[in-house]
Amino acid sequence: LFDGETGVLEACVDPLLTVETTAPLTEAGRLMRQHHLRQLPVVQDGRLVGMLSARDLLRIWGQVNDALTGLAVSYQLR
Repeated sequence: LFDGETGVLEACVDPLLTVETTAPLTEAGRLMRQHHLRQLPVVQDGRLVGMLSARDLLRIWGQVNDALTGLAVSYQLR
């Protein structure tokens, strides 16, 4: 039951998982699946530069289109 008094720190993953800007998206997706995360902090030289979400991954991977049909390649979404 949510009492409204839960601190932010209690909701954080320990240890904090991040992904470097130079990492491949497949690595970020793997981390998110393994740890059941919807978002993953993105860091560059130890500084937070953004958040990558599952929706971002689907949008990017969904951009790959079949040359013949022009439709999204379904295996990319899996």
